[in-house]
Amino acid sequence: MTQSTLEKTYYSCSDKIRLPPLDEMRTAIGRFYQNQGGKSKWFNFIGLGDVVEFRFIKKMFYVSDFMWPSVIGFCGILVSIFNLLNNGMRGLTIGNFHSDLVLILVLSLCLFLSAYPFMAKSFDCNMQERPPATSYFLRLMKLSAIFVISSLLFVSAFYYLGMISITFY
Repeated sequence: MTQSTLEKTYYSCSDKIRLPPLDEMRTAIGRFYQNQGGKSKWFNFIGLGDVVEFRFIKKMFYVSDFMWPSVIGFCGILVSIFNLLNNGMRGLTIGNFHSDLVLILVLSLCLFLSAYPFMAKSFDCNMQERPPATSYFLRLMKLSAIFVISSLLFVSAFYYLGMISITFY
């Protein structure tokens, strides 16, 4: 019999974190999701921190699908904003391609906003020990399509408005 992601994560860190028994955690998590009702489903991990040890929730984030695109997008947003505030419109040059940091900010926003809903849904499925509704490949294709379409729309709109400069040498 295969273990769920919740069980694997529980057994890997239960001694270090001193978690309650797995059945108690399942009951508490089930009660939380049952009482959640129509509240925001994208930020369940915040409320779960009151029910379950927050370090365990952090470990569950690490094993969620699409966590790394969300983290990379969020870090790109922070780095771009920090550089824009401190250095202004500094350029980025890679080979024959040159652009300003607004492009990196727009691409990071698109990556974060396209990956976060998939990561939150994967986290909820892992916590409730139920399989996702669609296959991993289909979710990956959806994420890729959303990222590419939103990036093209935003970059072309900002380029048309003159907020982004892109040059090829």
